[in-house]
Amino acid sequence: MSKTTTYREKGRAVFLAALMVMSVFAMSAAFAGGAAASHDEGEDIVFNDQAIGEDPNGDEVFFIEGVTAHSGQHLVVTASDGTEVLSTQFEQDVSDVGFLVSASAADDYTANIYADDGGSPDTAASQASATASVYDASISVSNQDYVGDTVDQINVDTADLLDGGQDDTSFDVVITDDDDTELGSATGLTGENDDVVVDVSSLDEETDVTATIEVGSSALQTFDGDEVANVDDSATMTPGAEPDETVAASSLDGNLYWDGQQVLVTGLDEQEDVQLREDQGSSGSSLVEELATDSNGEVVVDTSGLEGDYFLRGPATSSLSNGETDSFEVSAQSLDAEFGADTVENDNTVDLELDSNRGTYSLNVNSDDLSDEDLADIFGDNFDVDQNSVDDDDDDGITLVDVNDGTYEADFTGIDTGEYALNFGSTDTSAEASASVEVIEAAEGDLEFSDSDVIETLSNTAEFTVELENTNTAFVRVGTIEDTNYEVFLELEDGNEDGEVTVQMDTTAAHNDLANAYTAADEDDDVSVDTVVDTTSNPIEAGEYPLSVSTTSGESFDDNEEDTAFLILEDREGLDEDDLSTYTAPVDAEFDLDDDETFADLDVTVTETDAIANGDQLLAVLETDSLHTYFDDADDFSDVNNALNDEGDLNLIIEEEDSSPNADPITWATDSDADFDNDISEYITIVDANQSEGTVIFLVDYEAINEDETIDDLSEDQSYDVTFSIAHDSEYATEEAAENEEDEEAAASFDLDEREFSLDDSNAELPASENATVTGETNVAPGTEVSDRVRSSGNFTMSGDTEVAADGSFAIEHDLSEADAGMSYTITVDEAGGLSDDLAGALVEDDSPETYDLDVTVEDEDGNALDAEVTVDGESDWGQIENGTYTVTADADGYESASEDVTIDGDDESVTLTLEEEEANGGNGGNGGNGGADDDGSTDDDSTDDDSTDDDSTDDDSTDDDESSDDRTPGFGVGVALVALLAAAMLALRRQD
Repeated sequence: MSKTTTYREKGRAVFLAALMVMSVFAMSAAFAGGAAASHDEGEDIVFNDQAIGEDPNGDEVFFIEGVTAHSGQHLVVTASDGTEVLSTQFEQDVSDVGFLVSASAADDYTANIYADDGGSPDTAASQASATASVYDASISVSNQDYVGDTVDQINVDTADLLDGGQDDTSFDVVITDDDDTELGSATGLTGENDDVVVDVSSLDEETDVTATIEVGSSALQTFDGDEVANVDDSATMTPGAEPDETVAASSLDGNLYWDGQQVLVTGLDEQEDVQLREDQGSSGSSLVEELATDSNGEVVVDTSGLEGDYFLRGPATSSLSNGETDSFEVSAQSLDAEFGADTVENDNTVDLELDSNRGTYSLNVNSDDLSDEDLADIFGDNFDVDQNSVDDDDDDGITLVDVNDGTYEADFTGIDTGEYALNFGSTDTSAEASASVEVIEAAEGDLEFSDSDVIETLSNTAEFTVELENTNTAFVRVGTIEDTNYEVFLELEDGNEDGEVTVQMDTTAAHNDLANAYTAADEDDDVSVDTVVDTTSNPIEAGEYPLSVSTTSGESFDDNEEDTAFLILEDREGLDEDDLSTYTAPVDAEFDLDDDETFADLDVTVTETDAIANGDQLLAVLETDSLHTYFDDADDFSDVNNALNDEGDLNLIIEEEDSSPNADPITWATDSDADFDNDISEYITIVDANQSEGTVIFLVDYEAINEDETIDDLSEDQSYDVTFSIAHDSEYATEEAAENEEDEEAAASFDLDEREFSLDDSNAELPASENATVTGETNVAPGTEVSDRVRSSGNFTMSGDTEVAADGSFAIEHDLSEADAGMSYTITVDEAGGLSDDLAGALVEDDSPETYDLDVTVEDEDGNALDAEVTVDGESDWGQIENGTYTVTADADGYESASEDVTIDGDDESVTLTLEEEEANGGNGGNGGNGGADDDGSTDDDSTDDDSTDDDSTDDDSTDDDESSDDRTPGFGVGVALVALLAAAMLALRRQD
């Protein structure tokens, strides 16, 4: 609104001082157009038509320009229905004093001065009176760019005048320039109006214009905060702008344009009239506007206010084949904008959802309370912001270029607290929307390390976690100049807002590749290097590296430090000779791991062995608490070599145990050094590097090696040594290896055996029973799939499958109870590696004994069920049992063992064992819960001699009876459990040794 010079020039200080008095604001009667009022003995009221305005507090008011009255007289203001809106008595004479009066609605208001005659204002005679219409009025006009050399029309966005009655008061909209020269007007308007088009004098340059509401040929005024202003709005009109769309007249067919776009149509006849017509289908067409082409045969079609199908016809289209253009469509663009939350902290982001029926569009964004720079900070990270809209001199908003529907983050970090209304408008259409959000003070952030001490081995990836509360950002210092001659500052961002960020530190790269050395464990989080104070040209050394976390970076880091911890990096331990083992897996086993999987997640049976059936998988497993960084991201050993710059610091070597006469043993190695015969780095896959478990698993693809004509073959029926070595002069060699100039080595061996697979001779006589079992033996990897077919011509065909057991046997059960003894059959078996065997036989009578169920219940002395270990004659998996007498034993922690003999005699049986609690002193001479070695035999007989060591585990099963004492499947089951494999199995092997 523009400010108006007053006729009565009273001091503004007087006016401001008057504003401070009471709730009725007195002000200088110094306003234009004072109306004559009836009066007596010098009383006077100046009160004119106006629009509702605002006082300095933002409350709605109207104003009385001047009141002259005597002490003791009353001023009373009433609405048209007689309701008093102001009543006050003067304590002294006043002259030309103005008043602000609360306005609740548009209406005709009357102001009266009543004499002091001892009566009430209602009965006292009026000494002066004035009536004025107070309207609810507003007007808005926006900046407009026009295609063409001149601006001939201006679009006023809104022009409203409500009188509180029928809203039929006539008013005009007048357009003026900076010199107050009238450029044009729209007259006879009433009520509410959108998109008022005003014809104006041609403007051939950028011009600032003002649109003003006039009533009765006078500018309508209002009180605007602290002074009187016209009801108006200003904007800039710019001719010569680029069109929103340019199209040849012959190519308009079916094109879609959006309401408000200015479309430049080319290829028309020069300087001729042309009609823009609306296509009304079967009803014909109607004229919208007649236009004229320029000297280039071009015309601008302003689509503002249009919606439907349109075409051009007239002299300017006479050269077109149909004498007119094909029709094109104009549609109104919709636009919705909504924040995902009502509030956002001023260190955080909030989602903004944009939705339109238009695919790609650009938006102007503005807010009365935000600068262009503020808006660029809020939207710059997730939108393409037109920098010219930020750098211009006016804080009239910014432009977001090529926006699509979606949800975007708006970053209100650093924005002052308060309510903000943001306005979004299409740059080339009339579509607009608004969204509001309240920015509140961010809660004070709380940061701490999850662990006070983090211990890791050099050559591994160290991890430490920062917990974040009421903030998503933290700054961490690693090391200090004083303590470690190493100091790096990191910035952490909790992207998934789970309240923590885990930092991964590659200890092999922390000295020379900081950008890749520090990463976030969670891909949704972010860790970046903020500042490097000092580092080293050599790999970082073992030591205690102080960690600090702060809410701020830079000079204020220490002032806002929240927590401290230590990152303790230790030198790696040397390899033991037996830290390498060989394993086998079925020929068709797959070892593809997803990023979040470990080897134990695979559904693969893996068995430790030194005998590999030709064709089965060969794995080498290295036990090591270090070096994992080199293997974590490597697919094969060539990636490891690349990370080590092909210096051969780490090497996997395979060597013949027995060589041909007069020849050195053939060697295969991942190091391409001339000391080795064959480079096999690309054929050694890194299946898994599990730092937490301390294992690295290599897959040796010897079949691919044998297919490579440039590499020597690994031959069947040969023995090989396999060695993993660390060069004594490598970065992370142990001090002992470096001093002795001896490489660290871990070694194992394996035989590459001919594949064997055969049926047992017993299959020649299968019983005609429901559990007739086909059995056989093989040296292929446990877990290998075996399938069979049992066929008796004209009688039956059976098939089944199983997997090779840990001892190399296989068994497939069939129900042949419906067949008759004497029937002949053939058995064919196949294994996944391609071997098969067959055998002919005949069914025999089923002479297997009847079996029965034995149900065992274990409870305490109060009858409560107990979780106990139950054995029948020492077997924990007794299944169905034959007639006979059996000893049932139950053991449970904290209870005495109990046994009972049960006799099976032609029927199922059940037995309940009741266990007594152990005595507090151990119950057997103080030697512990199991009575010790000498009291009851539980150690000598059950645990050590009979069951665990002498009888079952070592003497009977593992050593004496099992010919393959080196072949174990320790704890894998269907999946892989590498911990059990490397702990239980290796322990068993060492005990045998």
